[in-house]
Amino acid sequence: PVVIKAKIFLQKLWLLNLKWDDPLSSKEAEEWLQFSTALQNVNDIEVDRCILLPKPDLIEIHGFANAGKAAYGAAVYCKSRSRSGEVTLKLTASKFRVSPRKRLTIPKLELCAAVLLAKLVTRVISALKLDITSTFL
Repeated sequence: PVVIKAKIFLQKLWLLNLKWDDPLSSKEAEEWLQFSTALQNVNDIEVDRCILLPKPDLIEIHGFANAGKAAYGAAVYCKSRSRSGEVTLKLTASKFRVSPRKRLTIPKLELCAAVLLAKLVTRVISALKLDITSTFL
């Protein structure tokens, strides 16, 4: 979410046709200050490298896609279950895109998100090189 917010902001500035040395309006300056302040919290994010339980008997891929006016994206989760019944679900990959300048309808953006998800799931399955039990999109 951090990167996509910056990309949306830059697209917004680009649409305003500002020159490189034009000052930002108070609204855009305030938005940038809020973003840069929130950016400091990125250092607090921790991501586990291990996405599977040891010796799982079930590995599933779950994919989700969504779209809105400003952006669309996809997320892929890996679910594993041990023989004892312990289950873990970890975010494995995600991709987001800024919506095109030419405004598309939400259904078209949802289709863009679905295509993005299909490509992302294909890449994840190929990279994991595991025996995937099921895939859910």
